Amino acid sequence: MRKRFNRLILIIFICGLTWAMLSDRLITSWGQGYPDWQVEVVRTINDVSWFSVVLMILYRQVTLQQSALINSEAQYRDLFAANPNPMWIYSIKTLRFVMVNDACLDKYGYSEDEFLNMSIFNIRPEAEHARLKEILKDPRQGIRQAGIWRHVKADGKEISMAVTSHPLGFNGEPCKLVMATDVTEVLDKEARLQTLNDTLLRIAWSHSHELRKPLCSILGMLPLLSSPETKEEQGNLLHMLEACAYELDDSLIRNSKVIEQLSKDNG
Repeated sequence: MRKRFNRLILIIFICGLTWAMLSDRLITSWGQGYPDWQVEVVRTINDVSWFSVVLMILYRQVTLQQSALINSEAQYRDLFAANPNPMWIYSIKTLRFVMVNDACLDKYGYSEDEFLNMSIFNIRPEAEHARLKEILKDPRQGIRQAGIWRHVKADGKEISMAVTSHPLGFNGEPCKLVMATDVTEVLDKEARLQTLNDTLLRIAWSHSHELRKPLCSILGMLPLLSSPETKEEQGNLLHMLEACAYELDDSLIRNSKVIEQLSKDNG
């Protein structure tokens, strides 16, 4: 838009220079034989006419630019207000909220007036304050992926939010535009999957160690049962086999219950 305006000024300058040169010659040529005061009146009318034309062109251009700027601001405000992700603008000087969108109000449970009387520290648990102070000391500009933060809703519930920020000017002061995405469920699912993986590893270890012991005992006693030299000890061997079998059964039942519970917890 600025390039277009500069181009318009250049065109007006060239046309004005051409107008001045041609009109002066025409008026001088036409004014021969007329009184000087009449010639000066014509020159004045010519100058005023050109000035009026230029003024009207510039006024029209400025009006169009203002209208375009207002429409652009309205569109950005609409995009901000209607964005499905929580968004807010805060003052870099005071760290207070200066504007929040509807999704932000819905996610955190505060009213707009409550938000505008809070700072960005108020939506974070105290454990995150030191980290936030360190981040605020970083002078880097441009779009910034600030990572995942713990935030506190109006009801005291903590949620995990992935935060992206960008500096901008708002109402004549330096501010930052922030967009936050709720990743609480994603992190919870990752934690459950990690728990499931750890449990499966324990079960695998159990199968390779706990179940192997009674199984090896059973396999070791089978040849003794078939030996004629151990007929007198067969009663003890059978008792030992029974104990090993129960031990093996208990291990299988424990692992089955763990697997069944994991299936229920993970849908």
